[in-house]
Amino acid sequence: MVHGRVPAGQHWAADKLKTESGELYSTTSVEEDGRVAVTYYECLGHLQRTPTEAESDSAGACSEGSASMMSLVRVRLITGRTHQIRVHLSNTGYPLVGENRYATARQIEDDKTWVPRLFLHCHNLRFCDLQGQPVDVSCPLPSDLQDVLRQLQPVHLIES
Repeated sequence: MVHGRVPAGQHWAADKLKTESGELYSTTSVEEDGRVAVTYYECLGHLQRTPTEAESDSAGACSEGSASMMSLVRVRLITGRTHQIRVHLSNTGYPLVGENRYATARQIEDDKTWVPRLFLHCHNLRFCDLQGQPVDVSCPLPSDLQDVLRQLQPVHLIES
């Protein structure tokens, strides 16, 4: 799930990503001397969260208690680079909900009040094993992320 309103349809990001290893963690960015990375994504629906009354009254809440628009997206990786999904979606203007590195300081602080972790989940994984046989693994959405979805309301938008 990402912040913002991702338009309907299929989208893709293709950038050169470079990962720098730090003392505590790695950071990936779009750089000319990086390695090509390709990500396809599509919007499955739009959701909004209206802050609680306590959040609306606090200094760090969404401006004037307004609802926050989010989009549930399906992602398909063509390449596999460090933080590829996180960087590509943030770079296109849609940082992941619960992001602690590739979002604005405001989004990071707001998300901490209601999201227990990064809202990123591998629902399905397909690959060929060492004998060349296809393997298809599915995993349901964990309960902590289901709880996050329960706090949101669907938004019905008219696409222009």
